[in-house]
Amino acid sequence: MKLKEEDILEIARMIDEGIGRARIATKFDLNETTVYRLIARYKLHGINAILHSEQRQYTIEEKMAVINRYYQGQSKSSLAIEINVSFTVVSQWISKYEKLGYNGLIDNRGRPGKTKMWRPRKNSKIEQQTSTNEAMAPLTDEERQELNELRKKTYQQQMEIDCLKKIQALVQQRQNRQTKKK
Repeated sequence: MKLKEEDILEIARMIDEGIGRARIATKFDLNETTVYRLIARYKLHGINAILHSEQRQYTIEEKMAVINRYYQGQSKSSLAIEINVSFTVVSQWISKYEKLGYNGLIDNRGRPGKTKMWRPRKNSKIEQQTSTNEAMAPLTDEERQELNELRKKTYQQQMEIDCLKKIQALVQQRQNRQTKKK
């Protein structure tokens, strides 16, 4: 259930007054765990953390840093609170990483077209924002260059594979036609 802005402000007021999460959960018909996470995010990041604001996109490196911290023993819940996202977002990142690996973290939403994976971003809002996680080690220039080269190589290999699949399908089609003529 998505809370209205006035409900969120009321929850913040109740938190400031020291009202417990069980009472808040009952009043707004929420799960206590949800209220616990709301309280933690509010105390750590302030009112803007729990108000519905525009969504931030995370780079693959930021997602990987969160996933690595999860594998080092931190809970999904504490990571979600710390970087100010929902528990579900962190769970999805981990699930995609476990199923698809590094490439599962690539955001494929939006209009399809030429990939720009290997091109550096220009004046990106994401890169200009300061990270809420100073524990995330930034990539060195050599690592970033190697990563971009590997992405470019992977893209080129995928294009070659797609071409070979199309050629194989055409050859198979031609063989099927010749078999029917005989």
